Amino acid sequence: MVLGFLIVIALLAPSIYRFQQNKGLLSFSQFEKEIYQVQKTRENRKVLDKKQAADSLFAFDPNTVSDTLMVSLGLSDKQRHQIINYRNKGGIFRNLDAFRQIYAIDPATFARLKDYVYISSEFSNPSASEIKSTQQKNDFAPKPIKTESRAKLDINLANAEALEGLKGVGKVLSGRIVAYREQLGGFVSVNQLTEVYGIKPEMYEVIAPQCELGPTKVKKLNLNLLSAKELEEHPYIGRERAKAIAKERTFNGPFKNINQWAERLHYDAPYTERLSRYISF
Repeated sequence: MVLGFLIVIALLAPSIYRFQQNKGLLSFSQFEKEIYQVQKTRENRKVLDKKQAADSLFAFDPNTVSDTLMVSLGLSDKQRHQIINYRNKGGIFRNLDAFRQIYAIDPATFARLKDYVYISSEFSNPSASEIKSTQQKNDFAPKPIKTESRAKLDINLANAEALEGLKGVGKVLSGRIVAYREQLGGFVSVNQLTEVYGIKPEMYEVIAPQCELGPTKVKKLNLNLLSAKELEEHPYIGRERAKAIAKERTFNGPFKNINQWAERLHYDAPYTERLSRYISF
């Protein structure tokens, strides 16, 4: 940390010297801007390093990739061990989702490698014995009980009382759903119910089939007009990102579009896509 501070001071030394020579002609706001630009330069270097690391990635089949190559892909000891252990126990990666379900493969690692996962036809198609086993299981599986169909509820239009009528949703949970909907500006996917505090995966499986989304428009946030205080109230932004957005806008001007916004603040594709339905410029 001390070294970083000394580097910043060294980089700003010419500006400080000009400030002294010109008897205070360099205003505080100009000085603050130069500090910000130095910080941005360091952030850009970090992003460049990440891009260079991404350039070294290569296509691989998790069914056959060696431990040495997994090291080159940046997989940790735990991640490599779980992949090899899965294969040793007879497990086969039939598709990309099977690779994602390895417990040690966290979302960041999956996002980094998913475009490089290649499952050869040798492994992507189930064997005859697996097909037969599945058919046998289906033959003995209990037949589904027919239930009376019920109209689905539009979770963007329903009030707390209507939501309370859903199976698995009580008074407290219905209030949380409405409150979270207001914070978001509206739901764009039923899957967003999993983000509501108190809705666990098993509970979501009960609630989701009873829900739907109509053509209701969501409320959008103008990133060029709203203050950091207003932006931080959105669940997908928060205080730190709101401050970064406002600071970047102040020093380098308004954002033109979503791609430029994401590039200037180094936001990755998953986050940009997640927020895209809620922002405007």
